[in-house]
Amino acid sequence: MNEATIRLARRGEAGRIADIMQDAVKKTAALPGFEKLFAGNIERSEKFLPFILDGRAFVAVNKWDWPVGFAAVTDMDDEAYLAELAVEMTHQGKGLGRRLVAAACDWARHAGFTSILLSTFKDVPWNAPYYARQGFHILEAAKLSKPGIKRQREQEAEFLDMSARVFMRKPLLYPSPYGGG
Repeated sequence: MNEATIRLARRGEAGRIADIMQDAVKKTAALPGFEKLFAGNIERSEKFLPFILDGRAFVAVNKWDWPVGFAAVTDMDDEAYLAELAVEMTHQGKGLGRRLVAAACDWARHAGFTSILLSTFKDVPWNAPYYARQGFHILEAAKLSKPGIKRQREQEAEFLDMSARVFMRKPLLYPSPYGGG
């Protein structure tokens, strides 16, 4: 899918983004032990509007400018936070997720952040292991005490087994104006 483009999401695409999220979760819901967790899950387009309106939502679009992937970034405890990432199942495995993460990291760099956080399942292959290949590292328990992280973990604990979840961080390196990275 080399013809895919990453761009800012548009207000009228919130419903399409909700559809992408709904479709992408099917892959995880098919794993043993996850069936009941995602049963009845409905994504609402209103959830994505704040990201879109603030210029913090990115879509991967096909050659017809139709969104097939989505990422949203915000801030948490003076760090950027990758709040959402999803690629429609028929478009997974083509590098779009990686490109969407890169767009979120670029946004974070330009916004002045020196790192980006996320929360994910630690043992799902397309979750923590996937992010680790992109330079994210699991945070130790001692690093989970910041207010935003605590609040996010409390929200997730309402419906998820927190022993299956991890917070991860990636430092955002700035290119040197003098070369050499």
